[in-house]
Amino acid sequence: MERACFLFRVKPDRLEDYLKAHDVWPELRAVMSRVGLRNYSMFHRADGLIVGYLEGDNIQESLRQVSATEVSVRWEAYMA
Repeated sequence: MERACFLFRVKPDRLEDYLKAHDVWPELRAVMSRVGLRNYSMFHRADGLIVGYLEGDNIQESLRQVSATEVSVRWEAYMA
């Protein structure tokens, strides 16, 4: 099993907007599960720091598979 953690920052005045928008769609969560991604979690601080965490057997391959789906393309456009 692999584990991955990532950090990024959003502007503190946009944090609430980001959190509201980032309620991941059930169909995207289903794709993530289908390709073997587990325990996806996000944490945040008031200064805009976001910490993400996930597990999988081959995270890079699973993320590649997710990105090739129609729902992922729609999600990326929505979040842009």
